[in-house]
Amino acid sequence: MRRLLPLIALLPLLTAGPAIAQPRVKLGIDVLVTKRLSLIAGKRVGLITNMSAIDGRGQSDIDVLAHTPGVHLTALFAPEHGLRENLDVENIPDTRDPVTGVPVYSLYNKERAPTPEQMRDFDVLLFDIQDAGSRYYTFTTTLGLCLEAAAKAHKPFIVLDRPDPITGHAEGDTLDPKFALFTGKYPMTSRHGMTIGEVARYINGIEHLHADLTVVPMEGWRRDMWYDQTGLPWRKPSPAMLSPVTALYYAGIGMFEATNVDCRSAPGHPFEWVGAKWMNGKHVAPALTALHLPGVRFWPEEESDMSGVGLHITNRDVFQPVHTAVSMMETIHRLYPDQFKASRLGIGNMTGSDLLWETLNGQASVSQLWATYHKDLKTYDSQRAPYLLYR
Repeated sequence: MRRLLPLIALLPLLTAGPAIAQPRVKLGIDVLVTKRLSLIAGKRVGLITNMSAIDGRGQSDIDVLAHTPGVHLTALFAPEHGLRENLDVENIPDTRDPVTGVPVYSLYNKERAPTPEQMRDFDVLLFDIQDAGSRYYTFTTTLGLCLEAAAKAHKPFIVLDRPDPITGHAEGDTLDPKFALFTGKYPMTSRHGMTIGEVARYINGIEHLHADLTVVPMEGWRRDMWYDQTGLPWRKPSPAMLSPVTALYYAGIGMFEATNVDCRSAPGHPFEWVGAKWMNGKHVAPALTALHLPGVRFWPEEESDMSGVGLHITNRDVFQPVHTAVSMMETIHRLYPDQFKASRLGIGNMTGSDLLWETLNGQASVSQLWATYHKDLKTYDSQRAPYLLYR
């Protein structure tokens, strides 16, 4: 019996579990509730959000605000993929939140922004969704369209800021307006390098919307921070955005969605593989390896009935997702000129311009493409500078 006593004495320590560390970064939602509640206290609040919007403890924004004294949550707006779920459907209907009973209006149906009628349901409009850091991720378009609607209705618009999960580094070509689609509408580079609050400030300024915009900034975030350095929990904002690492792959490999090369079929690892039935990964992988692209390695890999190439980021600080994806497309097209197909509008929307299309079709050289991208990035960096909130 005596031999059991030390173990019994340790039981409280063994069962208590590890202490939960406080996040290094304080999110906009936490700053709002603890320091800036006067922005919404006593007002009717509309909230544009989804399941990714959680506070530093992992609680849904919806539930946090619904239980905050003095806050009257009167309308919820769901973007692509829905509110509390992760739907992969074309149209999301209006409904009612089963937890709070608040009406839920879809922004991924015939309406893409709150209507004038819906605007009557609230006094101030909040936006809180975790972005992935890519222009062609539809939440930045939803943000811009809602900001435009709020400006027209003379309603205050508040963004609760969140990290850019792949740092504040920008890369790629700025979107030419002739390629604007819902998958990318505003003149940002493919990897835009801004937090969602900075994106709102940039769109409001560059589009001359004159919206009554307030960004509740984070505390403790820096531009060189990767998401895993923030200490914050991650909840995927869309079905395939499994982690912040996925977001880094997606910032380049997601461009293949404008082609007939698959980039989603690797189970549990979307955007970490590309392939097609007509491709031979054993031919493509060595050709890509010969390019000596920084921070990434390639190998042949089969998925289902397709052959292709797997890729692995070896150094995220030097890896360039846009440069990598464009180089991969150019290489695959060179090896399979008759089989590789791409949508001109889709490629233009994903990359920002006609440059890659012209390069693939022999109307421009690869060196011209990179020179133009480099020059355009310098212009973009100077354009976004006045709207940045963090160093």
